[in-house]
Parts: sequence; structure tokens; C-alpha cells
Amino acid sequence: MKKIFITVILVTNIFSQTSKMLTYNELKIFNAYFPSSDIWNSNNIFLPSVNSFNNENNFFFSFYKNKGEKYNYSLRLDLQSSSFSYYQLYQNKLQLYNVSTGFGDKDFSFGVGYTFWKGEKQLYQKENFYTLSTTLRPFKYLSVSYGINSTFKDKNNSSYGEVGIRPFGNDILSVFADGEIYKSDKSWSYGISSNLIQGMTFYASYNSKHYVSLGLSLQLNNLGIFSSYASHSGDNITSNSIRLGTYHSNKIIQYIEKETVNKYYKYELNRNINYQRYQFFDNSYTLLGLLKEFEAIKNDISIKGIVINTSAMYVNREMIWELREKLKELKDNGKKIIIYIDNANIDIYYFATVADKIVMDPQGMLSITGFVTGRSYYKNMLDKIGLGFDELRFFEYKSAVETISRTRHSTADSIQRFRMIEVFYETYKKDICAARNIKTEQWDTLVNKYIYYLPKLALENNLVDVIARWSELQDNKELFEEKPTIGKFFLTKEDNQWSKKKKIAIVYAIGACAMDEGITARRLVNDMKQVMTDDDIVAVILRVDSPGGDPLASDLIAEIIRKYKDKKPVVISQGMVAASGGYWLSMYGTKIVASPLTITGSIGVISGWVYDNGIKDKLGITTSKVQIGKFADMGYPFILPILPIGIPDRKLTQEERKQMEEGIKIMYKDFVDKVAKGRNLKFDEVEPNAQGRIWMGEDAKNIKLVDEIGSLQFSINLAKKLSKISDDEEIVLIEFPKPGLFNFQISELLGIKSYITNNHIVNYFKDIQYPKAVLPLDLYLEYYQTSGL
Repeated sequence: MKKIFITVILVTNIFSQTSKMLTYNELKIFNAYFPSSDIWNSNNIFLPSVNSFNNENNFFFSFYKNKGEKYNYSLRLDLQSSSFSYYQLYQNKLQLYNVSTGFGDKDFSFGVGYTFWKGEKQLYQKENFYTLSTTLRPFKYLSVSYGINSTFKDKNNSSYGEVGIRPFGNDILSVFADGEIYKSDKSWSYGISSNLIQGMTFYASYNSKHYVSLGLSLQLNNLGIFSSYASHSGDNITSNSIRLGTYHSNKIIQYIEKETVNKYYKYELNRNINYQRYQFFDNSYTLLGLLKEFEAIKNDISIKGIVINTSAMYVNREMIWELREKLKELKDNGKKIIIYIDNANIDIYYFATVADKIVMDPQGMLSITGFVTGRSYYKNMLDKIGLGFDELRFFEYKSAVETISRTRHSTADSIQRFRMIEVFYETYKKDICAARNIKTEQWDTLVNKYIYYLPKLALENNLVDVIARWSELQDNKELFEEKPTIGKFFLTKEDNQWSKKKKIAIVYAIGACAMDEGITARRLVNDMKQVMTDDDIVAVILRVDSPGGDPLASDLIAEIIRKYKDKKPVVISQGMVAASGGYWLSMYGTKIVASPLTITGSIGVISGWVYDNGIKDKLGITTSKVQIGKFADMGYPFILPILPIGIPDRKLTQEERKQMEEGIKIMYKDFVDKVAKGRNLKFDEVEPNAQGRIWMGEDAKNIKLVDEIGSLQFSINLAKKLSKISDDEEIVLIEFPKPGLFNFQISELLGIKSYITNNHIVNYFKDIQYPKAVLPLDLYLEYYQTSGL
């Protein structure tokens, strides 16, 4: 009994009044910092609303000690917006368990928690209790929190509040005050926190019980260390915590490592680089993800450089250009770049030439033979098997159905195709020659001299710098003066900003313009309307990588942009291709951004009619029909045996063909009209550059079809500028549509890829795979793929 009495006396030396619950200040005395001051939210038992700010997974182990006593300890697990805690308190006589969660965002959040006791709770007269709290952060300078605890049985309760001010709008300096009322007892405290150096925060506070508390937290990558010390009249309380979990960088470590560690990060780009990836079973890179990581590496002073393995790299040319441009920024910022190649084509070599050193495998092979584009033509084949085709083409450069109607390309198609590969060649030559210090005429010679370069020949011709195997790079003295530490890069998630960051939405319109595949317009139109009408989103970037397709699918999206673009800027970021329906998606944007390698334009309409021209007789097929209506049998098919393919039984009549022509011309005029209005041009300024002609990025800029030449990152910066967001202000990028759970394609699940022949524009004009009948005013628009699309 005496021992119990002494224990109670010791406890009350720490807490002026022992509650039936556990009051805000009873627990807070162990920590120098305030619940809302730090992203770790250590006091989230009492302010569960701050859980809603957490987007990380972390585990904490903490131990506390009052002078002359045993250690008490706690365990806590944070999982996104929820927290689970366990405390050993009162000389290990009591155990406290808590679960809490938060809802809302950084402007306003609400939280609820439940706490229950185990151990000798009757001795200490402890009761289970619940907690409700709310946190308001209307802007980045102010944080206000309020909460209550209450027991279920006797309705004991306490209420408390906290206010924080950040004079500079960031965590360099934060000033706090709080107060609590429990029965007749009133308590308060005030203090400051300062994060002058990234990854290190200092805390100091003083409370109504005359405790002076000092604290320090250090974030050391995936490890965090917290320590605080409270003192009053010889009564000293120490509190220490360790965090394991999400990666957080530290400037002090960066400065130390800058001088002591030869640190490099590696990227093995043998995975697809896509715009989005599935939530599960998808290890591909994303363009935006790589751009973010490269930006972080650029700004990390402890990182000396990166090494990149391009073996089996699979990505389209426009993305190669974007990634290469970003790597140039790293290089300009003093980072060393080493790129390894084995069997490389001209695209991979172009990417590799951004490096300080190009390493080629001893058994590698380099092919830089230039570019070629073309198609196969099926008119003679159709004639032989007895199929006729009527090309409904009324605009010079709209060449989608040439493969069926001709035996070779038209002059117009030859002109635009040659210009496409000419831009590819000239862009590559200019950048490669500048990077490798090669004269332009020497480059032409290198391209035309050998089909491929083996390692020794490539080295002799200054195409590569070192011959070595990827697994041996770390020990290669030609590349590194001292042995490097090479690891995988982790992008830090640290975010301690009050109030919500401004949001910019990136919406992906990828693939053919279709209602239920490709861009999936039926679904995408809802995503587009959501981001255009959401007041929390200040700007929208529509990333278009589409060859076109169904005009209805394109127009659904375009009309949303036209209707709402006065509410917020819409930046169109064109990828590898944004032609025909892909340009239709673009035309109402506030600004249109393309890369030099972007294929855009193709403003036009085309159609075609395939029909029986003798194949039915050759196969011995007959048809019989009855009809009501003059044109009812226009698309009536005969069906091939075995293969359930229907082919129209007859060609178009003169009257039918005339109506088709009129409809196509009406739709073409409408298309040009829309482009003119979207681009603030006159019809006569657009029409001569329409006619179905494709344009490369710089050419399109010269004729005002696009506004700027740049990357996705450039488009993000432009969206910030148009939204009057300063360059140094952080934003949140949210992506639409939301990715699926996993890839249903068996070939992808099994890791099977469709590799593309080196030197071909991959089926750029793969417009019609199988001829089919079209009803009046239905269209054949381009449907093609480029490597990586």
C-alpha cells in the first residue's frame, strides 16, 4: 500500500492533476513541439484531425523518462491518414492503446480517435475515452486546431485549442500557443519551431507549469531521430523517438556526403516508359515520374551524377527528346552523366549523347543508318482477289487510305513524309554534333559509311568513350576517379506546408480518338469536366498523344475545353503525335506546346468505300435481299465463309458518292472553322495549311498551329505562369484518368514486349488495317502508332 502511495505521488509530480482520461497537456509535456508544427504529428491522439495531412507510412518508437524513474515507452504506426499507438505509462503500470483517423484536406480537416486502457486502470481511476478534433488552415500563415476528450461513463471531458503562425509562410519559423481546460484546471504553453536547414528542426516551448522544453529532430533519409528535454525546479523529463519509413532528405547529410561520398544513382531503363502505370503488377516508369526524380537529383548537392543503362530501352522519340532535355539541365548543374549502350539504334544513341561518357558493351553494336518511312500498298492485291475500293479523298495531303487505293505514295504524301524524317534527322544531327564535338559533314559521313559500328570502330570514330560491361562500371577508372557508391534513387515526400497547395491537373488523352478505347472519350469527358469545374484546380494540362479517329470522341473533349477555358488556363502538351483528331483535341487550348519531334496538324477528313468487285463470283457466293428505301442496301454486305467478315455487295452510285463528298466537305469546313476560332485566326489563314497535311513542331509553330516548343515540364511551368503562380511556389500535380488496377494484357503480364524495327517510323500512317463499309458521313481518320505509344 505504501508503495502504491509513493508511486501516485511520483506521478502527480509530473502532472498537476491526474485525469480519468489522459489530458492534452499530460501527454504533451513529453514533447517540446506542438501537434500541428511538424509533419510527424506526434500528438495525434489528441488532434486526430492532423492525420489527414499525412500521406506517408512510418513507424515510431519513443521512450520517456522523468528524473529517478524507469523509462516509459510508446509505439506508433502511421498509415496514410490513420494512426495506431501504444503507450506504456505510469511506471509501466498502465498501457494505453489509441486508434485515430482524419478526414479532409489542408484547408479544413476533422478527426476522430478512440483510446482505451489496459493494466491497473482501476488503481489509477482511468476510463476509456474518445477524441474529436478539427484543424483549420485557411492559408499558409495560420493554423488553428480545437479538440475535446470525453469519457463515456462519467462524461469527464477536456477541451483544448492551438494556434500557430508562420510569419514567412513556411517552416523556417513557426510561433505557437495552446491552452486546455480540464475541470477547474487551466493550462497553457507557447513556443517556436525553426527549420532553417532541410531535415533538421529545432523546438522550444514554455508552459504554465513552468517547464522549459527544448527539442530537435533530424531526418536522415529513411531514419528520423527526435529528442526533447523539459526541466522545472530540478524535475527533468527526457523524450526520444526513432522513426523508420518514408525517405526524407537532409541538407546536412548532403553537405557531408558532397565532400566524403562519391554518390551516383542508377537507372536501368529496360522497362517501358509510359504516361501512367497500373496500380498493381506494373513496374514501368512514367514520363512525369522520371522528370520529377531528375529534378530532385539536379538540386541535391550530395549527388555527383547518374548512370543509365539503356539496354532494351523502349520509348518513343518525343519522350527521348524530353528526357534528354532534362538530363541536359542536370549536366549544366554540374552532375556527371554516364550512359551505357549495348545494341543501340539511332534513337538510343541520340539519347546517350547527352552523357559526359558513353560506355559501349564489348559485344555491343551501334546502328546509326538514318531514317526511313513508307507503307505497303494493296490496290493490285485487291484487284486480283476481286475487291474494289473508292477513295473519297478531296484534300491533297489527307492520305489515310492511299494504301488501299494506290500502288505507291502520292506526291503530297511523299512531301510530308520526307519532311517528317528530315526533321528527325536534322534535330538528331544538330544535338549529337554539339554533344560529341563532331562536325556536321563528318556526321553525314558516319551515317553513310557503315551499316553498324562494332565497339572498337565506334571508339575510333568518337561515337563512344569507353568499352566496358554494365556490371563492371563501378570499378572503371576511366569513368570514376574514385570508386563510386551507386544506388537507387528515392524521391522524398516531405511536405510541411500549411493550407493546400495550388493544384494543376494533368489529363492524358492517349491513343486513338475513340469512345471506348484509346482516349476512352466516354469516360474522359467526365474527367475533363471535373477538372475544368473544380475550383481547387487552377490550371489544366491536356497531354495529347493521339493520331485521331472518331470526330465525335475528339469533339466531346474539345467542347469541354471551349466551354470552360475562360475559368482557367488550359495548356495543351503535344507528345509524339497530335494529328487530325489529336489536333482537334488541342485546338481550343489557351496555349499549345509541341516538341520539335511532334507530328501535328493533319486538319482534314477522308473516307473510303470497299466493295465486291468480283470476289463473290470467284468464291461462288450469292446474295439475295429485299428492301424498302432507296439507299437501304448501300452497305448491305455479303459474308465471307469461315471468317465472319462482311463486305458491301456493291459500289456507290453516283448520287451516293456525291452525297458522301458533300458531307466530307461540310465536315472539313467545320473542322477548319473550329481551328480558326480556337486559334484566333481567319479561315483563310488556316485552310491553306490544312488539306490534311501533317506538320512537325517548329513548322507548326511558324504557321501558328502551336504556340511554343517545349516539353511536358515546360507546359507545367507555363501553366503556373498563366495561373500567376511564382516559379518557386510548390504545386500539386494530379493526374487523370485514374489508372486501372492492373494490366489485363497477357503478353504484358508475362513480360513480352513488341519491339520495333530500328530505322522505321513505326506505321505512322497505319490508318486502315482492314477496309470496311462506312455509312454516309462516317469517316476514316488516321489511326497509327509510333514506337512506345
